Amino acid sequence: MDDAQLVRRVLQGDREAFDLLAAPHLTRAYRTACGITHDAEAAADALQEALIRAYRALGNLRDGAAFYPWFVRILVREALKQSPRPTTLPFVPTIAPTTPKGAVLALEERGRIWSTLQSLSPDHRAVVVLRYYEDLSEAEMAEVLGISPGTVKSRLHYARQNLERRLTREPGLAPRVAEGGTGYE
Repeated sequence: MDDAQLVRRVLQGDREAFDLLAAPHLTRAYRTACGITHDAEAAADALQEALIRAYRALGNLRDGAAFYPWFVRILVREALKQSPRPTTLPFVPTIAPTTPKGAVLALEERGRIWSTLQSLSPDHRAVVVLRYYEDLSEAEMAEVLGISPGTVKSRLHYARQNLERRLTREPGLAPRVAEGGTGYE
């Protein structure tokens, strides 16, 4: 059953259809919220609030539109409302070490990257998470965030600059953010 059919069922009063609509996206949505809030509990709160808001506003979803892009826009707004709190969740891409020493160094590097990502403004953190964790295009990010593509480009540019500047202060870390990479390679 596709999104449009499930939406129609929900709008006709079938609450279980909403579970079927949202369930395939929960892990990805939670990961996105964690990337923005930097806190497992805040991410769970944002996800729960986004689900409630989406359920209540489902009639506003354009007929035939996909559920997830619409839902993640609601989720990002909720996640941005949450105050970032320190966490130990290492939501940075895993670096595959080849030696025990490499494993220790990779863990330290992930910690520095994570800490630096936390230091970005919520707007900059959101574009980094959506681009590099969710792999959204600039147009998709603009739709999700409700801003122009030019604003997305600007925020991404400044976020990359901030990441590069902050990460190059850390010894042993050579990010490739300026070249359009994530700085995590």
